[in-house]
Amino acid sequence: MLARTISPLRFFVKRCHGRFRRSSSSCFFFPGQGAQHIGMCKRLLAERSVLQLFEDASKILGYDLLSLCLNGPLEELNKTVNCQPAVLVASLAALQDDRVKGTKVFPDLSDEFDADTVTAGFSVGEVTALIFSGALSFEDGLKVVQVRAQAMQEASDQRPSSMVSIMGLADLDIQLLCDSAKEWSSSRGTQEPVACVANYLFPGGWALGGDKSSVQYILEFGKAKHGIKRAQLIPVSGAFHTELMKPAQEPLRRVLESVNIQTPRCTMYSGTSCEPVTNPDQITSLLVRQLVEPVNWMKTIQNIFKERTSSIKIYEVGPGRQLRTMISRIDRTLLDNFTNLET
Repeated sequence: MLARTISPLRFFVKRCHGRFRRSSSSCFFFPGQGAQHIGMCKRLLAERSVLQLFEDASKILGYDLLSLCLNGPLEELNKTVNCQPAVLVASLAALQDDRVKGTKVFPDLSDEFDADTVTAGFSVGEVTALIFSGALSFEDGLKVVQVRAQAMQEASDQRPSSMVSIMGLADLDIQLLCDSAKEWSSSRGTQEPVACVANYLFPGGWALGGDKSSVQYILEFGKAKHGIKRAQLIPVSGAFHTELMKPAQEPLRRVLESVNIQTPRCTMYSGTSCEPVTNPDQITSLLVRQLVEPVNWMKTIQNIFKERTSSIKIYEVGPGRQLRTMISRIDRTLLDNFTNLET
């Protein structure tokens, strides 16, 4: 029954698969949680395919996703269970950007990607990249993200935790900071405290995750005792990509095993292994691991561009500019051919 209602959506996503055929290489990066904002996709609504995308997504999710993206309230949009699907759908909608429409953007559906096309996503953006690569259908990808988001929210509810972004600390001092945070948390009565790297963002930039007291230590004492230049609480519901997300792994594994995952039709990088993924079993394993292991965006970007020329075209596809900011700190020369396809 559902398959009939979303056939236009399936066509939309298939068009994305073969979309950007160029004479030079192209990279497509998809953002993660935190990129969402009220009003995203408003400027794209003249495109009937974007409206169809949101209509069909709402049928899958069971609520009006477009209204939430346009009108909020922000508190509701920012909830993990809502913002992860919202960022995924908004990112796919951004593929309708005027700057790429009408330039052989939509070749025949039988066309394949150029051999040098690369894609990757930050955290939940990895599922968006899998849809873009043809490894997942839109329906299955959105189903996976809905289960993933709910499971991560439930894991966060089981044990309060949070994340903090930090800058300006030497690599060797990160572990000392985390150990000190855990000791302080333990002294305040926390059982089995957690503090660890959740994201390797760029040289000198990390996101750390942990129990509430450990994160409180980093915010209160990170500058004075450890020399951090900047520490900022990240507005998420829990310590994602740490061991505190273990309860979310089994629900995610089950939904991944229930959907049809195929080999990506272009080069698709994992932010966990920092290497290309090559088969469905590997995709399942890495997505499950990603919940409790750090996202190493810095190494992923370095590996992607290690043997690629400076003429490669780079697209950040979706709301916000979080990936551009990080990439500029990894290798500023990559911005010479960088385009934001925003919502």
